[in-house]
Amino acid sequence: MDAINNLGNCFSALAKGDKAMEQYDKVLAIDPNHDTALANKGIAYYARGEDKKAMDLFDNALAINPRNVHALNARGKGYLDEGQLQNAMQFFDRAIDEDQEFVEAFNNKGKVYQIMGEYKKAMECFEKIRTIKAKK
Repeated sequence: MDAINNLGNCFSALAKGDKAMEQYDKVLAIDPNHDTALANKGIAYYARGEDKKAMDLFDNALAINPRNVHALNARGKGYLDEGQLQNAMQFFDRAIDEDQEFVEAFNNKGKVYQIMGEYKKAMECFEKIRTIKAKK
């Protein structure tokens, strides 16, 4: 199933959302509780602008696995886009608690700090990304 899910991720990276969705649906037909496929399908819906479907899928993924960093980060982005900065920050912090090297969550947390005018904290998030990437 992981290979099918990863194939969906490749299609998604190539901006072939329909083909990505087909792969995620194949995984979910085998295992409807595959939290990673649910999160990835949500990300694909989000890229299409179908925010409500995306948020529902993120919530479903998190109900199955509250530690899914991709679902946490994506749910946070949904809140960020809605201007719900405190809710967004909570989800980004949860993602970072689960994976202290999750660059996307640090980047999104930095964006929240920028919007809030807390530039020093934003810079700390962005510097953390540089540190993480330098280690790899």
